[in-house]
Amino acid sequence: MALESESALCRMLARDTDSAPIGYAHAVDLALWGGDAPPGIPAPAYDLDVFVAESQVRAQDSIEALRALVAEVFASSFAMSCCALISVRNEAAARAYEKAGFHWREIWHDRIAGPCWVLIAERPG
Repeated sequence: MALESESALCRMLARDTDSAPIGYAHAVDLALWGGDAPPGIPAPAYDLDVFVAESQVRAQDSIEALRALVAEVFASSFAMSCCALISVRNEAAARAYEKAGFHWREIWHDRIAGPCWVLIAERPG
Protein backbone atom coordinates (compact mmCIF):
# COMPACT_ATOMS: atom_id res chain seq x y z
CA MET A 1 0.00 0.00 0.00
CA ALA A 2 2.76 2.49 0.92
CA LEU A 3 4.60 1.73 -2.32
CA GLU A 4 1.58 2.94 -4.29
CA SER A 5 0.93 6.00 -2.12
CA GLU A 6 1.56 9.53 -3.37
CA SER A 7 2.24 10.44 0.27
CA ALA A 8 5.20 8.10 0.81
CA LEU A 9 8.57 7.21 -0.69
CA CYS A 10 9.71 3.69 0.21
CA ARG A 11 13.20 2.57 -0.78
CA MET A 12 15.34 -0.53 -0.34
CA LEU A 13 18.97 0.45 0.19
CA ALA A 14 21.88 -1.12 -1.70
CA ARG A 15 25.44 0.01 -2.34
CA ASP A 16 24.98 -0.36 -6.11
CA THR A 17 22.48 -1.85 -8.55
CA ASP A 18 24.10 -5.31 -8.39
CA SER A 19 24.28 -5.54 -4.58
CA ALA A 20 21.92 -7.21 -2.15
CA PRO A 21 19.79 -4.86 -0.04
CA ILE A 22 21.53 -3.47 3.05
CA GLY A 23 18.57 -1.64 4.54
CA TYR A 24 15.36 0.31 4.11
CA ALA A 25 14.36 3.98 4.07
CA HIS A 26 11.08 5.84 3.80
CA ALA A 27 9.69 9.34 3.76
CA VAL A 28 6.03 9.82 4.72
CA ASP A 29 3.95 12.98 4.46
CA LEU A 30 3.73 14.34 8.00
CA ALA A 31 0.10 15.35 7.40
CA LEU A 32 -0.79 11.65 7.73
CA TRP A 33 0.16 11.87 11.42
CA GLY A 34 -2.83 14.09 12.08
CA GLY A 35 -2.58 15.92 15.39
CA ASP A 36 0.19 13.66 16.76
CA ALA A 37 3.07 15.49 15.05
CA PRO A 38 5.30 17.99 16.85
CA PRO A 39 4.16 21.59 16.30
CA GLY A 40 6.26 24.15 14.45
CA ILE A 41 7.68 21.95 11.68
CA PRO A 42 7.64 23.96 8.41
CA ALA A 43 4.78 22.45 6.38
CA PRO A 44 4.31 20.65 4.15
CA ALA A 45 6.80 18.22 5.66
CA TYR A 46 7.90 14.60 5.36
CA ASP A 47 9.02 12.33 8.21
CA LEU A 48 12.13 10.28 7.31
CA ASP A 49 13.39 7.01 8.73
CA VAL A 50 16.42 4.95 7.67
CA PHE A 51 17.58 1.51 8.78
CA VAL A 52 20.90 -0.04 7.72
CA ALA A 53 21.36 -3.64 8.85
CA GLU A 54 25.16 -3.92 8.87
CA SER A 55 26.47 -2.27 12.04
CA GLN A 56 30.02 -1.84 10.65
CA VAL A 57 28.82 0.52 7.89
CA ARG A 58 25.59 1.77 9.45
CA ALA A 59 26.76 5.33 10.18
CA GLN A 60 28.18 6.18 6.74
CA ASP A 61 25.52 4.33 4.74
CA SER A 62 22.74 5.93 6.82
CA ILE A 63 24.13 9.42 6.16
CA GLU A 64 24.31 8.77 2.41
CA ALA A 65 20.80 7.29 2.37
CA LEU A 66 19.39 10.25 4.31
CA ARG A 67 21.01 12.77 1.95
CA ALA A 68 19.62 10.93 -1.07
CA LEU A 69 16.13 10.63 0.45
CA VAL A 70 16.01 14.33 1.41
CA ALA A 71 17.06 15.27 -2.13
CA GLU A 72 14.37 13.00 -3.58
CA VAL A 73 11.66 14.44 -1.30
CA PHE A 74 12.52 18.00 -2.31
CA ALA A 75 12.80 17.07 -6.01
CA SER A 76 9.49 15.18 -6.13
CA SER A 77 7.21 17.14 -3.80
CA PHE A 78 6.34 20.60 -2.55
CA ALA A 79 7.68 19.76 0.92
CA MET A 80 9.28 22.67 2.74
CA SER A 81 11.03 20.42 5.25
CA CYS A 82 11.95 16.89 6.23
CA CYS A 83 11.95 15.87 9.86
CA ALA A 84 12.90 12.99 12.10
CA LEU A 85 11.98 12.00 15.64
CA ILE A 86 14.95 10.27 17.25
CA SER A 87 14.75 8.74 20.71
CA VAL A 88 17.02 10.55 23.14
CA ARG A 89 18.47 7.09 23.87
CA ASN A 90 19.79 6.84 20.28
CA GLU A 91 22.52 9.46 20.09
CA ALA A 92 24.28 7.67 17.21
CA ALA A 93 21.20 8.06 15.01
CA ALA A 94 20.85 11.74 15.95
CA ARG A 95 24.48 12.35 14.94
CA ALA A 96 23.94 10.61 11.60
CA TYR A 97 20.94 12.85 10.86
CA GLU A 98 22.98 15.93 11.82
CA LYS A 99 25.82 14.86 9.49
CA ALA A 100 23.20 14.45 6.75
CA GLY A 101 22.17 18.11 7.17
CA PHE A 102 19.42 17.98 9.79
CA HIS A 103 19.35 20.52 12.63
CA TRP A 104 18.13 20.01 16.19
CA ARG A 105 14.81 21.76 16.85
CA GLU A 106 13.54 20.63 20.27
CA ILE A 107 12.83 17.68 22.53
CA TRP A 108 9.29 16.40 22.09
CA HIS A 109 7.48 13.69 24.03
CA ASP A 110 6.23 11.07 21.59
CA ARG A 111 3.40 9.01 23.08
CA ILE A 112 5.01 5.76 21.83
CA ALA A 113 8.79 6.37 21.84
CA GLY A 114 8.95 8.77 24.79
CA PRO A 115 11.32 11.76 24.73
CA CYS A 116 12.67 12.38 21.22
CA TRP A 117 14.89 14.89 19.52
CA VAL A 118 13.08 16.65 16.68
CA LEU A 119 15.51 17.15 13.80
CA ILE A 120 14.70 19.23 10.70
CA ALA A 121 16.16 19.62 7.20
CA GLU A 122 14.61 22.60 5.41
CA ARG A 123 14.28 23.04 1.65
CA PRO A 124 17.29 24.94 0.34
CA GLY A 125 16.68 28.63 -0.50
